[in-house]
Amino acid sequence: MTSRSKKRAEKKEVDTRVTNRKFAEADEFFNKACGLAEVKPTSRQASKFRLGKGLAYKFRKHVLPTVEEAK
Repeated sequence: MTSRSKKRAEKKEVDTRVTNRKFAEADEFFNKACGLAEVKPTSRQASKFRLGKGLAYKFRKHVLPTVEEAK
């Protein structure tokens, strides 16, 4: 194994980033915002949400009171 392939193998093991697809499936706050905005929680919508754009992002302020009440 060359040093370059070792680095690639190490990088794959350490990579803990969340993909937009996993974010769309798992994030409760995002899913509630999508429900209020009446859009499907897709990976594209998750990407926009994480970048601060899109319809679901505009409805995030309406989700905050319901999340705080649950605490």
